[in-house]
Amino acid sequence: MEKLTINDFSLGWTPNDDPLGGRKNGLVRMDSVELDSNGAIQMCGGTDRIGTVYPSTAHTIFSKSFSALGMVNYLADTAGGVYRNNTLLSAAGSITRTAFSAAYDYVLICSGNYRVRDTGATTYNLGRTAPTVAPTTALNGAGVLTGSYEYCQINVFKNNAYVGKSPRSSISTALVASSNKISVDPEAPTVADADANEVWLFRRGGTLEEFYRIAVRTTYAAFDDNMSDTDALTLGISLNEYLTSVASSGITNAIVAIIGQIQQRTIYFTQNSIYLSEINSPDTYDSRFVMGLSTNTATELFCWAIKVGENLILIGTTQDIYVLTGSFIQHPDGFLDVYLRPLGVEVPPISIDVAVYNGNVVYMAQHGWVLLSPSGQYVNLTIPNIDRLYRGETVNNNEGVPIYIFQEYRYSCAVTQDKLWVRVPQIVNNDPAQTFTYRMEVYDFNRKYWRRLYYGTGTPLMLHGREDGAIIGFFDSDKFLKQISYPFAKTLENASST
Repeated sequence: MEKLTINDFSLGWTPNDDPLGGRKNGLVRMDSVELDSNGAIQMCGGTDRIGTVYPSTAHTIFSKSFSALGMVNYLADTAGGVYRNNTLLSAAGSITRTAFSAAYDYVLICSGNYRVRDTGATTYNLGRTAPTVAPTTALNGAGVLTGSYEYCQINVFKNNAYVGKSPRSSISTALVASSNKISVDPEAPTVADADANEVWLFRRGGTLEEFYRIAVRTTYAAFDDNMSDTDALTLGISLNEYLTSVASSGITNAIVAIIGQIQQRTIYFTQNSIYLSEINSPDTYDSRFVMGLSTNTATELFCWAIKVGENLILIGTTQDIYVLTGSFIQHPDGFLDVYLRPLGVEVPPISIDVAVYNGNVVYMAQHGWVLLSPSGQYVNLTIPNIDRLYRGETVNNNEGVPIYIFQEYRYSCAVTQDKLWVRVPQIVNNDPAQTFTYRMEVYDFNRKYWRRLYYGTGTPLMLHGREDGAIIGFFDSDKFLKQISYPFAKTLENASST
C-alpha cells in the first residue's frame, strides 16, 4: 500500500470538512496548536499571571504604556471596583460597563459617576468645576477703559497640550468706567478645582459685544485691567459660554465609550447621545453640538464606538453601523463640520465588543465574525472553514457556537500580532438548553486560517490587545488577569509575573 505523507496544514482548522474526503491540508480538530513560520504544527504557549488575584468578576479591561512607568493595566468589575493594576481606585464605579481611553498623557476613565483622568500613578477628577463666585471689580484710577463692563472667569488645568477648561463663573456687577483702569480680583481656581493652575479672565462691555479674554493669571491676587477694547478684539479669544462639564453633573447618563483625540477633541458616547469636547479640553463639551444617536433605545441599543481613521469613527448599534466623520473644525459662523450617517449594513453587531484591523472593524454579527470596511463592505471570516459551527452545529466533535442577541452574552475580541483573538460560547452535546462552556479561537489574517485554544484554568471572560503586542484576558475561574500571548516569549500554563 502506498504510503501517504501529509505535511501541509496551511488551511488550519477546517471542521466543516469530511474527515476522510475533506481537503488534505486542513485539520478537522486543531486544539491548542498553531503553525510556525515554516507552516509546521507546534504547541501554543500557556498563560502568565499578572499581579495578584482580584476580588470580583471583571467586565472591562484596558491597558496603557506610560513612558516613565511602562505598561499599566486597568480593570473594572461587577462590584463597582475600578483598579489600576491591583490598586483600587474606586469602589463606586459601574457594575456593568466602564469606558477607558488614552488622551494626551492620561488614561480617561468613566465608570458610572466615577470620572477621572489617571497618570498611571495619580488620579484627578475629569470635568472641571466652575468658579463659585464672580471676580470682584473696582475702579482704580486713570486708564483706557470707557463704558459699562462686566467680568467673568474660567478655571483651567494646563499641562502641555492639555488645556482643561471649566464652565464660566457668574458675571460680575456692571461697572461704569470713564477713562479708568479696573481692579479685578479673581477667585483662586483651587477653591472649586484642586488641580486647576490658571485663571482666565474675560470682559464684556464698551465696544465688546461678547466676552473676550483680557488676562491669564497663575497668581490670584487683584490686578489692574488696562487692556483696551481694540487690543482685546485683536487678541481675539472669546469665551465659549456653552462649555459644560463632562462630570456626572453635566453628562448625567452613563458614558459607555470614549474616543480620544480626533482633531484634538475627545468624543464621549452614552446610549443615545454623542458629546464632542472643546479642543484640547477633555473636561468640557459644547452643549450646542450634542448629537442624538438613537431615538428608540428600546429597539436600537448602542454597542460600541471605535476610531478607524484620522477623522473617522464607526459606531455599532443593534440595528446598524454609523459613520461619524468630518474635519471636526468649527467655522467662524459657528458650524461644526461633523456629520453622522448610517451605513445601512446587513450585519449589525450583537455584542459590545469590537476590534480594529487595518482600518476595518471586526465584531460578532448574527452569522459569525465580520470584517467590515468604513464603506460598509464586509467579509464573513468564518466562511468557508468554520461557518457551520456558527450556525450552532456540532461538526466532527467541534462544538457549535450559539448566536444570541445583544446583552445576553459577550463575544469578546481583540486584535494584535496580525491575529484576531476571540472568546465564544459553545454548545456541549448539541443541547442548547444547558449551560454553555467557552473556548478561544484565533484567526491569522496573514495566513487566513483559524485555530482554537483551551486552557486548563478555564477560558478568559474577556480579551484586550495591548500596545506591546500582548493579548491579556481576565479569567473568572481564579480571578486573575493573565497574559495569553506575547510576541517574543511563550510561557508555561499559569506562570506568575508582575
